[in-house]
Amino acid sequence: MKDERRIAPAVAWLGVVLLASASLPLTPAGESFVELWIRELRRGLLEGFGMLIGFGSPFLFGAGLGLAGFSAVPHRVARACVSVPIALMHAHLGLVAVVVVTRGDVFGGWLLFLGGWGSGLYYVLRNGQARAEDRELSLPWLARWGATLLTATAVWIFLQRLVGAVFGFGLEVILVVGAVLMFVSREPRSNVHVVA
Repeated sequence: MKDERRIAPAVAWLGVVLLASASLPLTPAGESFVELWIRELRRGLLEGFGMLIGFGSPFLFGAGLGLAGFSAVPHRVARACVSVPIALMHAHLGLVAVVVVTRGDVFGGWLLFLGGWGSGLYYVLRNGQARAEDRELSLPWLARWGATLLTATAVWIFLQRLVGAVFGFGLEVILVVGAVLMFVSREPRSNVHVVA
């Protein structure tokens, strides 16, 4: 019988592709996340760490999916590898949304703010409900939730092109990978499991 708590191979492969997309052009100048991160690391370890857990959280999510799907790590470790980057994505999105709304010169700023904070609150409540029932959200549910968050954020960034923003083709890759992840991340019959 298939272990419904595990990550499907297709999801793990998409996670690896997402991680690899960190080396694709993202900025108007054609710089990748890896190049931006190395620049921050040269400024200092703290700056590099902040960049990694902030703007790098989608790529950490991809790495977590790959690790959870292809390695023999214990289930709790696999869950942490997927859920921690999702929490980081939510935290970073919430902070960026506040900055965007405060500046007021970005297309759809309030949409990002409401979507970012609303989805973060839902994620916290969903986790809290599962823990209160001595259960945990399944890895497939987490994979789909992370992919949904990633895709929605990439769509919002993509919409900035309507007002003249320029991005590298890495954004399209991230958008496509996130959308496909949403569809291939199959939830088990019950999306929570009893904590072992």
